Amino acid sequence: MGNRVYYGEYTLKHWLDLILKKNIVLPEYQRYFVWDENRVKTLIETFNRNQFVPPITIGAYTKGNTVQNLIIDGQQRLTSLLLACLNIFPDKAKYAKLVENYFLRYAILILIDKIVIALYKQYLSAMESF
Repeated sequence: MGNRVYYGEYTLKHWLDLILKKNIVLPEYQRYFVWDENRVKTLIETFNRNQFVPPITIGAYTKGNTVQNLIIDGQQRLTSLLLACLNIFPDKAKYAKLVENYFLRYAILILIDKIVIALYKQYLSAMESF
């Protein structure tokens, strides 16, 4: 597979699954997650009212034998929707202070990753009962 850009071609569920499988890379130039709970709620309300939400743009490229997905546009929206599905609303001020320390950044991401995966498994289990 050569390099490719996906522009609104897949479902939100597809991209959230890739995040949880660690198959989406956030490039260094992307800012950290900065949306607060009100902005996340506004995004969800926008979906509920069937209003326009810009598509997520993902670039796919081959690294060795693995296809990697790179978030080109939509990181705040993807992260917001994933956290909303898991009923997690980070405190922006506390989060900003933590990521200022470069060495803590990776430890925090690993911890958040473990929490998100555990909560996502609970979410999937709950959804199966519908």
